[in-house]
Amino acid sequence: VNLLNSLYEKGNSSTEKCLGGYLLEYMPKLRNRMKPQLLDKWLENLTGWAQVDSLCQSKFGAKDLLNQWYEWKKLIKNLNKSSNINKRRASLVLLTKPARDSKEERFTRLAFENIETLKKEKDKLITKAISWLLRDMIQLHREEVETYLEKNKDTLPKIAVRETTKKLETGRK
Repeated sequence: VNLLNSLYEKGNSSTEKCLGGYLLEYMPKLRNRMKPQLLDKWLENLTGWAQVDSLCQSKFGAKDLLNQWYEWKKLIKNLNKSSNINKRRASLVLLTKPARDSKEERFTRLAFENIETLKKEKDKLITKAISWLLRDMIQLHREEVETYLEKNKDTLPKIAVRETTKKLETGRK
């Protein structure tokens, strides 16, 4: 944790900041027991999709989140409402792996809640993350995604509607 704190808080380069996420991939015991609030602290110093995604994309799976569900849920909801766009992106990206790999309804429910909160945003950091999360949920939650997309196609970002529809029709992005 001290090494990760140093990389995220004192790292000067994007490479240093992205390195922490790569290290987390190889530390399942740490991921499983670490306090989710650490991510909030680390995200303070990250900007842009590469840095945010290196920490949040596919690093924390269903088991990691369920192990401390109430803390993770609280963190993800807080990130979703943050004034920091990078944290708002993280609130979506953190759910891609659990929602893709688990049938656990808590993940999809939280994913749809977060999308609802952010769907009016125009910045690509958010619109592309919404699209990504919806597409990843198709694997195990196809009917829910189809229903949600149909009900919200006029209010979701156009790119999310287009890319999710294409994935539903062809199985590809």
